[in-house]
Amino acid sequence: MLLNKNIEVSIIIPTYNGANKIRVLLNALASQTYNDFELLIVIDGSTDNTNDVVAQSKADFQHLQIINQENKGRAIARNTGATKAKGTMLIFFDDDIDPVSNVVESHIRHHQLVNDSILCGHLLMDNRNTMNDFFQYRHSIEQKWDSAFQDMAGRVSFKNYKFTSQNLSVPRELFLSLNGFDNRLIDSEDFDFCFRALLKQIPVYYDKKIFAWHRDFVDVAGFITRQRAYKHAKSYLLKLHPEYIRLHPRSFEISQKPISSYKYLLSKLFIYNSFWKQVINSSAFLKIIPEKIRFRLYEVIIYSSTLHEK
Repeated sequence: MLLNKNIEVSIIIPTYNGANKIRVLLNALASQTYNDFELLIVIDGSTDNTNDVVAQSKADFQHLQIINQENKGRAIARNTGATKAKGTMLIFFDDDIDPVSNVVESHIRHHQLVNDSILCGHLLMDNRNTMNDFFQYRHSIEQKWDSAFQDMAGRVSFKNYKFTSQNLSVPRELFLSLNGFDNRLIDSEDFDFCFRALLKQIPVYYDKKIFAWHRDFVDVAGFITRQRAYKHAKSYLLKLHPEYIRLHPRSFEISQKPISSYKYLLSKLFIYNSFWKQVINSSAFLKIIPEKIRFRLYEVIIYSSTLHEK
């Protein structure tokens, strides 16, 4: 199938202090099988040399626009890019993404076949160079999340929700009709965007064949910090949209205040601290403790540390 040249593509990348990450993404975009696109980099109040890194790649792209703004968060950064984009179709990547060479082409082909829809591509944790034990645990969790899409492509619903804005395409007019991402949200903005689309019966698709590597090498402490941010974001999202918990209660479990119980009190013993840091980083932990138990301990530590945040 020939690509429809009437589909003009704008790729939008929000970045905050992404100098050490974004070069990989830029190299991947410069090597795409389809390269006739506008590229907008929205630098969201960065204090590092992201501007310099992006400027070094200008020669690789026909249409590159660098947009600097005060630090306002991913939602506003993406919306800024969308308002300045000239393309009829928008593709969003985050700065730690490394898309395979045909991702842009694959996004375009989907929209040739399915008009007025939203497409979410797959993210595969980048294990090409790093695969420590905690990374292996996170990889196993993502595999469980992917189990609902064993057919490699699927229509997203409230029952089999899976969505990310890190590898996402949507017609610009459709994006604008949904008012883009909610500027009030600094996290879970993609969750909210997808739910608003589903409530309006806009078709949302998830396709595992359209995949990109996710270069996310955060450690246990960093992952706990991220989960705490998710927790606050979900609590705030419920204030804006209390109906969401009925549509997908699992996503809001950690944001709900638990009822005091024996298990709740026991979980305080597993809050991440210097003791647990020493345990899970010890050689004995890896050599003696079976993988299944190690992974379960990671899960308990993360949940407990998120639940009992001070």
